[in-house]
Amino acid sequence: MADTTVRHFLPWVRHGTANAITTIDSLSRNQPAQVSISAKITLNALDLPPTELRLYGPGDVTALDPSQIVRMEPRPHTTTFESNLFPHIEFDRPDVPWLFTPAKTGSNDQLRPWIVLAVVKPQEGIRLGRRRGLALPVLDIRAPARPDAELPNLQESWAWTHAEIIGSSADSTSTLKAALEGAPERTVSRLLCPRRLEPLTAYTACVIPAFEVGRKTGLGLPLSDADLAELAPAWVPNAAEVLLPVYYSWTFSTGQLGDFEFLIDQLKTPRPIPAEVGIRPLDIGHPGFGLPDRPDSIISMHGVLLPVRTDPAPVSAVPDALRSSLAKILNAPEEARANPSNDLIVAPPIYGGPYADIRRVELPTTASHSWVHELNLDPRHRIAAALGTRIVQEDQEFLMASAWEQLPAIQQINRDRRLRQLAQVTRTATFEKHVRPLSPDALLQIVGPSLAKLHATTEGMGTVADEIGSSTFPTFSRTVLRRVARSRGPLNRRALPSSNLNTHPPRPLVKLLDQPRQPVSNAAVPRDTGMISIMRISGGAKTPLVDAKKLTPSTVQKTQGISYTSVLGHWMRRRGSAVFRQAAVDHLNSIRPIRLRAKSLSSVNIRTLFADLSPLSPRKVTPTSTVRPQTDEEPLAAIPQFPHPMSERLIALAPDMLLPGLERVEPNSVALVEPNMRFIEAFMVGLNHEMGRELLWREYPTDLRGTFFRKFWDQRGAPENSPSLALAPLTEWNRTLGNNATQRSGKLPLIVLIRSELFRRYPTSIVYAAAAIGQPTALRPDHANAQTVRYPLFRGFTEPDITFFGFDLTKAQIVGGAQGDGGLGYFLIIQQQPGEPSFGLDLGDAIKVGDTPVPIESWNDLTWRHLVRSEAELMTLSHVRVALGQPSLPDTSANRSEARWGTNAAHMACITLQHPVRFAIHANQLPLTGS
Repeated sequence: MADTTVRHFLPWVRHGTANAITTIDSLSRNQPAQVSISAKITLNALDLPPTELRLYGPGDVTALDPSQIVRMEPRPHTTTFESNLFPHIEFDRPDVPWLFTPAKTGSNDQLRPWIVLAVVKPQEGIRLGRRRGLALPVLDIRAPARPDAELPNLQESWAWTHAEIIGSSADSTSTLKAALEGAPERTVSRLLCPRRLEPLTAYTACVIPAFEVGRKTGLGLPLSDADLAELAPAWVPNAAEVLLPVYYSWTFSTGQLGDFEFLIDQLKTPRPIPAEVGIRPLDIGHPGFGLPDRPDSIISMHGVLLPVRTDPAPVSAVPDALRSSLAKILNAPEEARANPSNDLIVAPPIYGGPYADIRRVELPTTASHSWVHELNLDPRHRIAAALGTRIVQEDQEFLMASAWEQLPAIQQINRDRRLRQLAQVTRTATFEKHVRPLSPDALLQIVGPSLAKLHATTEGMGTVADEIGSSTFPTFSRTVLRRVARSRGPLNRRALPSSNLNTHPPRPLVKLLDQPRQPVSNAAVPRDTGMISIMRISGGAKTPLVDAKKLTPSTVQKTQGISYTSVLGHWMRRRGSAVFRQAAVDHLNSIRPIRLRAKSLSSVNIRTLFADLSPLSPRKVTPTSTVRPQTDEEPLAAIPQFPHPMSERLIALAPDMLLPGLERVEPNSVALVEPNMRFIEAFMVGLNHEMGRELLWREYPTDLRGTFFRKFWDQRGAPENSPSLALAPLTEWNRTLGNNATQRSGKLPLIVLIRSELFRRYPTSIVYAAAAIGQPTALRPDHANAQTVRYPLFRGFTEPDITFFGFDLTKAQIVGGAQGDGGLGYFLIIQQQPGEPSFGLDLGDAIKVGDTPVPIESWNDLTWRHLVRSEAELMTLSHVRVALGQPSLPDTSANRSEARWGTNAAHMACITLQHPVRFAIHANQLPLTGS
């Protein structure tokens, strides 16, 4: 079995010399309030007489260091703490509660702490404040308040103080000891107050001394020998008045009745949504505005959400006479514009008309962009669009402020584009005037420094510098030669014009080496009068080395005359030269030919390469990319974007349009609903249409066909790989109304709607859908398979207690079985957010007269009602009494590994620890509307 992270509870922890205390805690006052230990020192093998050392005790403490406090539960000023849980406080050191206890542990590892946590209810007779001359605040409890009801029972203080180590299930005793000594980040100590709190009530939590000597020291009272002779409690039962110093305090309030587990239990039997929910009657009998009256004409209007019904609800149609009359009114401005003699007419807008370039609506709505005609000729869709219009009108100042803030960024982008276009035109003109006329050799010298940064145009080749470096003339473009041969250098200033220079014959070097000449002696060479001009570099030229493969014996022995020469001189054959030639022949016969290869420059067209260069391209140039010019950049239209999810704004404006008849949904209901895309698309068209009109009115430089709002659902917090539910730009809509949002994703999300106080009080609850596994008669959720776990795409909330979650699932997928796609379906999972530990008891059901609580088999099911015999006794119970455990508590005496009631603080911590709750219900158990 794999190790898991667990909490180890310890009933007490002592460090240092406190472990030398020999006085056993008798859990009574019959023991001294201060202790001493005997210390013996051995120096140089000499035993010195023992010395008595008095240890600090509770009577020596005057204050508590606040830096030792690491957590309080509930946090200060909390107003929604669960009334069935125990307030507690945690300390950094694991031994703080027993640090000054003048005793060692007794039977069953029970050891009283020197401090306790008390939670009092502010009322008449209770006062917490400062007093003159005292360093600590003072808690004063007197009549009419009762100290017994406000303070815990000190006889059982050992049960509500423990230490904790975060470790592994495989930890041994030595491992836990090492953690106590060397891993402070894994250890804490904790004081619990087992008080039964009341809902909606304010409380003050106080850390106070548990012994009388500590109480007197905190109040500045002297300690007598009698006080130190016994370990008396700080207060006794039935005391009429108690005055206590307070080391630390904070305030909080409880919320409504019930904790997470209690609220989850209410969802175990979900209630169906009434059939009339989701439908709003719309009376169109007297529409006004010149439209024909149709008495008693009522059509059904739906909101944002549609309940998933057993039988789809019929959709009522709008009378054709009403639609025709409405079309005439909407088309009146265009009719007037067509006739210049008519006055212009102002009529209701044609929502979405600019996006489809439509100025007239028609019947029937089968024309191109039919969604525009459907939207504008159905009063229900025009209501949805009008809600979007209303939102823009109400928020116009905020929206315009955001739009103006976005404008400089768009203008800067367009300014950069214009500068790039200017740079490109200037560069092209400069190239045509100054670079293109250059000869290749001049161009090569000018661009020499940049050759290492340019790629050769041939695929698979390196840079131009690499190609030149591997060619016959690698030094031609290098710095030394360019410095010497620069156009205005000292050599060129003394050189003759090119027309007076003799050029090297354009014969391949290899061919010259194929024809060796006889040595020439006494050659007459005139004085140089200029530089030799190399007109071209042969593509077949090799390195300036002798090609050894041409030097065969026949070639060496062959001699030719020197023709076409004006050089005078003479030559003669000598015997030594003949001997030398024969030796060369013999040598060549004994060696293998050398094959020398070199790349040519024919694959690199420098002129073409620099003509295509665009150094001002806005794209990032990588070492392997090709630089290309951009000449088709168009200015960006200033279309401001508003990414806020508009479902929240719609719910704030018209909450009844989320799900008409929502008030009829009973508390603790869970139902499947689906989005009404016809309503949503009409609403989003109204938003964008009115925003375009507002931008035009404010003289904002924009395109009226821009889509300014695209997000309806709140997808913040959705998984990274979740599909986006943002609407496509309105100019791309080409389907009927309600089907344009699915032209990208192909399906609509399924929504789970829950009415419960759970998510209002626990907004961080985890919700997801897990695929079902197992047999059809014994299904269970598959939590471990991340591939089948679906987290919500979006979530929303509306008052008073409605929460909905959208999943990337269809009804057939989530329900499964014969009603779905034939699969096993999905479970809906609601899980409490794991976090810091909490302690307490469950609420339990009300106890009827004469009944006793049902016996439990697990400590996790322990409730407050298991501690009493009647409801009246429960109302008088102020604190948990360990000694009053009832027979209904589980008997674990036969299993030593189980916690046992009243053994010690570690056992009580394990019993009262509240584990995170996970609730699972299969989707096929959710009743459909109308069932």
